[in-house]
Amino acid sequence: MGTPPNSAHNRILNVFLKKHKCELNIVALVDQEASMLEMVKSGMGLSLCREAIALSEQQSHGIAVSDHIFAPAVLSFAVPKSRLADTVVQAVLNLLSEVWGS
Repeated sequence: MGTPPNSAHNRILNVFLKKHKCELNIVALVDQEASMLEMVKSGMGLSLCREAIALSEQQSHGIAVSDHIFAPAVLSFAVPKSRLADTVVQAVLNLLSEVWGS
């Protein structure tokens, strides 16, 4: 099971695969977290998952969750150049800067 090349899961997972010189034997492309979790629960998949969801699934369905492998993810905020002077956009950018200190 794999994800399309342009998906966040694919980009994050490829870091680990390349580091360990591994390659997935992809038989299906999915890009829905629910579909990926169903494959894991059926015993036929390995998936990245948000921690809160993974822990909930671990408790309710007994899936195995690694406690020593973490994948950093980046959150980006994109704004069209034509909207940069917009007061609402400026307010949001200021708030983001205040909260995350960029």
